[in-house]
Amino acid sequence: MFHITVSVLREKSPWLYKAILPYLPAVHEDKITMDKELPENIRRALFDPKGKESQALEGAYFQELNERITKETTEKGKREQDRKAAHARYDQYIAEGLVDSERNANLILQFSKEKANGLMNAQVVDLAISNLGPRGTNQLKRGAPQPAATTPTPQEPVQEFLPNGEPQLPLDASESAMRRASVTQLHDLAKRQQASRKLQNRQGWKGAAF
Repeated sequence: MFHITVSVLREKSPWLYKAILPYLPAVHEDKITMDKELPENIRRALFDPKGKESQALEGAYFQELNERITKETTEKGKREQDRKAAHARYDQYIAEGLVDSERNANLILQFSKEKANGLMNAQVVDLAISNLGPRGTNQLKRGAPQPAATTPTPQEPVQEFLPNGEPQLPLDASESAMRRASVTQLHDLAKRQQASRKLQNRQGWKGAAF
């Protein structure tokens, strides 16, 4: 029988929390007494949080976390590259006279959904302009070409630090950097990546389209 404060276990030892999660009641208080039969390795880990069984669960937990973050970072990086390429190609067409409007962006977005399963990259923008422009259905509005814009000087990124003094991991942290990171740094990275995805989903018409 174990007396557990769930919130403390989740914060201090997330690997143990994950291990006992399948055995927790569907509805439970923060402080519970577990009388279910637990696997021997989990029982030993709860008795000795610094023992080899707990270390094995911890290692498996962070391996899975690193693999998930690496996969999400890789997929996000590819989507971000495609999105930037689409933005750049769209801006080229604007410079050549395409009107930068919500209507035009929505037409291109709709074309992407119907013809490219929602994929958005430079090639899809080219296809959309070709099909929706003067050589196609001529739905896109055009105006006079714009003068070339000056390129702003890139700013050096500012290093941010966590409350415990550790540096924040960048959103595109490499796999090796994540393996060297602490639990606090990984949790912070996961939260910021989730917030970044939500922010992208709330962007305006241009961000939504591209």
